[in-house]
Amino acid sequence: MDTGSVVIGRAVEDVLTGRLRWVPRRIGREPNPMPPAATVEGRRERDRARKAAQRAKHTGRPS
Repeated sequence: MDTGSVVIGRAVEDVLTGRLRWVPRRIGREPNPMPPAATVEGRRERDRARKAAQRAKHTGRPS
């Protein structure tokens, strides 16, 4: 069985040799975040909805 370091080493080698293309992604981030000029209330509502979705995902219960 491969250890984690062996698997990571293979992945890095594949990226460096060009056999695999690395596409960095931030998991769990929204693709179109709210603009910074949004209102405080809008940001709070968005945060509430995001946290409810996280809780539902974690507990398996709908939000």
